[in-house]
Amino acid sequence: MCVASRALVRAIEALGTIEPTGPFERALARLPMAAYKRRLRAIVASAPAWVGEEILSASERIGDGE
Repeated sequence: MCVASRALVRAIEALGTIEPTGPFERALARLPMAAYKRRLRAIVASAPAWVGEEILSASERIGDGE
């Protein structure tokens, strides 16, 4: 998997672990998450099929500790 997509998957995973204490913190956590997901989708769309499959399988494992 390319370094950029691996970093995006890990960043999305990390942002998902944040427990915001209020609406402002929730909004702040959602902004980069939305941007990272949008960028990851763009990488998957422009990459060869096998790379896209590898990225998607990695993103499905988020939360499994892998």
